[in-house]
Amino acid sequence: MYNRLYGLGYGMSAAGPFFGFHWIGWLVGALFVAGLVVAIVLSVKAQRAAKSGAVREGTADGTASALALLKERLARGEIAEAEYDRLKAKIES
Repeated sequence: MYNRLYGLGYGMSAAGPFFGFHWIGWLVGALFVAGLVVAIVLSVKAQRAAKSGAVREGTADGTASALALLKERLARGEIAEAEYDRLKAKIES
């Protein structure tokens, strides 16, 4: 009956989608969903990193980010003002 419905005639068989390998459809679907989940997770992580300031902006030579780090170290009390001035002059030269 199945053969007649799909016009295969006598002696021919219809194995269905993917010639009987139905699991391929499930696999492709599962991989697609997994890819979407990974893309969503990575985009959320990138957004959170950008909002938290983990990604620093600077010039191509890195002087702006180096100065920002130096200012942060001074603000936290890790270095004294004299050390800050010396390092700042070194970075800007």
